[in-house]
Amino acid sequence: MIAQVDVIGVPMDLGATWYPGISYGRAIGMMNLAVFERMPSPGREPGCWGYLGNAFVLAEFRDQGVGQMLIDALLHYADDNGFARVVLSPSERSVPFYERNGFRPADALLLRRLPAR
Repeated sequence: MIAQVDVIGVPMDLGATWYPGISYGRAIGMMNLAVFERMPSPGREPGCWGYLGNAFVLAEFRDQGVGQMLIDALLHYADDNGFARVVLSPSERSVPFYERNGFRPADALLLRRLPAR
């Protein structure tokens, strides 16, 4: 088990925040949260939503709580800042992890794939 992992939000350009997991001065995992402003609408407060992406923990540190620390920090930030939602495109392997953290399948989104070239 890892004795100490520091997770801090590091603002990046284009409205994203990077959440590295640092242990003993070494990055051992990360997630990022891309922030999107919601379109203004009469009668609705301005707001934002986030896309969680690029989640990764080095193999030697997996199953030791690092991913949980990363997502806790990211979701805490989203909750504290009134995000309308956080969405992601999980790998098959990661679905149970995200479900344990409150994520559910979304049926209100549509997807357009680029035509084959």
